Amino acid sequence: MFLALSSRFLSIKTTNAQLDTAVNDTPHAILNKVQPFGYQSTSSRGNDFAASIVKSPRVSQGYFTTGTTSGMLLHTDDDTGKSTLHAGMHCYVMQMKPFADSWTWIKKFGAFRDGSPTPTTCTSVRALPVKKGDTDTKVVVLGYTEGDVLFNPDDGDLQFSVFSQLSEISKPELTTNRINGFAIILSVPHSEDEKEKADPQNIKVISGKMLYGDKVTYPISLTPVGDNDVVVVSMVTDETGVNLEAALKDAAGEIGDFEPAFRYGHFFKVRVERLTYDPASGRTHKLWSETHETDDGLGAHVSSVIYDELEDAVTIAGTTHGHGEAFGHVDVKDRSELDLDGYFFSLDANTGKLHKSVSERIETVPGKDEIISGMCKKKNGDAIYIVGSTNHILDEVFKPAYNETPKFNAFIRKVNLNDMKPIWTRQIGPVNLRNDHTIDNQDVMGMGCAVDEEKSQVYISGTVANGASVVPGQYPTGEQDIFVAGFQSTHGTPLKNFPTRQIGSVMDEYVAKDGGGLTTDQYGNAVLFGTTKGNFIQEKPPKRTQFQVPLADIYFMSFLTDRAEHVSTIEKATSDGIKTTAKNDEWRTNSASLFDTIAFSLFASAAIITVFLLAYTYGNRSAASQIEFQTGEDISRYFEDYEKGNNNNNNTGSNDTDTSTDARIYGISSYGQNLKKEPTESAISRRMSSPDGDVEDAPTSSYDELMESYTNIMSETSAVTAVAIDSSGEKESENMVIV
Repeated sequence: MFLALSSRFLSIKTTNAQLDTAVNDTPHAILNKVQPFGYQSTSSRGNDFAASIVKSPRVSQGYFTTGTTSGMLLHTDDDTGKSTLHAGMHCYVMQMKPFADSWTWIKKFGAFRDGSPTPTTCTSVRALPVKKGDTDTKVVVLGYTEGDVLFNPDDGDLQFSVFSQLSEISKPELTTNRINGFAIILSVPHSEDEKEKADPQNIKVISGKMLYGDKVTYPISLTPVGDNDVVVVSMVTDETGVNLEAALKDAAGEIGDFEPAFRYGHFFKVRVERLTYDPASGRTHKLWSETHETDDGLGAHVSSVIYDELEDAVTIAGTTHGHGEAFGHVDVKDRSELDLDGYFFSLDANTGKLHKSVSERIETVPGKDEIISGMCKKKNGDAIYIVGSTNHILDEVFKPAYNETPKFNAFIRKVNLNDMKPIWTRQIGPVNLRNDHTIDNQDVMGMGCAVDEEKSQVYISGTVANGASVVPGQYPTGEQDIFVAGFQSTHGTPLKNFPTRQIGSVMDEYVAKDGGGLTTDQYGNAVLFGTTKGNFIQEKPPKRTQFQVPLADIYFMSFLTDRAEHVSTIEKATSDGIKTTAKNDEWRTNSASLFDTIAFSLFASAAIITVFLLAYTYGNRSAASQIEFQTGEDISRYFEDYEKGNNNNNNTGSNDTDTSTDARIYGISSYGQNLKKEPTESAISRRMSSPDGDVEDAPTSSYDELMESYTNIMSETSAVTAVAIDSSGEKESENMVIV
């Protein structure tokens, strides 16, 4: 895999807005309120991605976060003692505190496959309950890897991942797996609570569990159940075909991006399993495991899981084209086309069986899509809040600003856990800003929510596509902004003291995928964790990848329950255009140097060689071999097309891609595109609009341009017949027709 590597990870600095505030989170002596905090990592030489955040049960510990970073990781061989540095994508876990100018500690994890380093991605983090007398907080981290042995610099190879410690899978079965999931349990001593910087070697890996059984396992999220147990939801499949969109992202150095296209598989089953940690033995065991698949084989994606303490049940939610016992039933005859619907169902937490045989769908009319991205609930509450997106009307009182072809709108729905029926629904869409629906009417995606435990209010987070605004009279800042809104939880009315906030930079901002990166603090303020590619709340140094794509940082900030106050952003949209306090305006340019072009060409050649090596290595698997061969051919042609475009116009503007909104948000690539009769328009319009209404081309990432180039190439292809290979590895036939 080729990535923008050589990273010095996550050097987090305090913003100017923080320097004038107190150094702790106690209320201000004069103002009698907590001040907002916010900071951004800016010094990495690679990409830093936010995946998940959780508030510690102990206020003094702050928050635990996880995600993925590109960079170097030290590995020490347990047998020889030899140390080597490995470059690649690694999982990180760290502790963060408000008003601190750095993390308290950080642990990074990598993996090997047959002795070679492979990418590792983390997706979710949760803290187990802390009981009286406990001397530590146990933190559970979820992720996946192409490797079969995990390691980190402090602990070496993690013993629970070593094959000799495994009993659920044979060695031949393990070698055929493409993606393995894992859960890691860390012990965070309470003796480290008051330290500004803690020694990461004092943060111990005390247990873990490898998650497999299918050739591809993508753990997505988890929830604590009891003192030492968690329930994990994953997407699994035995399909090992390469997802072309993911291959192209990998070629552009963007694999493991904010909205990942999963590298393997297209039609997934949903696996739910309960893991229990035994403190006496230090082992983590699987209590039960249940797999749910659609009746029609169309697959399903899962986004979230939540625990109902009152019923001792877990609720699982996601999105599907299909139907079935766990996903709700639909009358296929009444459906004009295969659209996306949200689903949610409950399982008995002790047995894993369907709870009360209840499964529900969130749907509107045939041909319209509803996507579920996150859930939240109040502890010991009898209702859940479901967040997602729809391109129709779910909220009966919602009036869209435009009646033209609808884009996606964010929604939040409160559901009664006793009968799974909705209590109220609210919808958030773009406002009429310029009386021009081609600019204003863009996608608003709901991603996650968080409930204030003390007050009757719930927060929602999401993203706003280029050109749109969810705040009347406020112009968008850049390509993609983020928003945070608040509602009164009983009746769903917007909070008067918490106005909707939309903020961003001239580049892209994202919220963490798991739960929308949203949680709260002990005062009921909203706390947000996410990823930025621009001068968001800290000025970035002028660094880009070899493809002129800005490097990604994480950000961590709060919105006060009083007026949604937050730290100042570097760039703001005004009636006179974008105003910035940044000293360097390099991010607005997108010209490629001769060196960049040469680097791109060399990179393309390396990508093609790698594809052929993979095809050779796994040549006995005819279907996968042919897919990888054809992928290499397509990547070669599309790189040529991209380079020609760069030579003709070094500062070319962006064009809308043909990648469907379903694929971008749902992460399903061809899964969504092949099943829908007509793909929807791109979820991100790559044009920037100034307040006076002028429209100008905006810089785009190489991936957007490459995907459009690939679409043009694929339109020329009429048929591809797979190569059949006999058991001896010899090619029997080949019939590939390109017209």
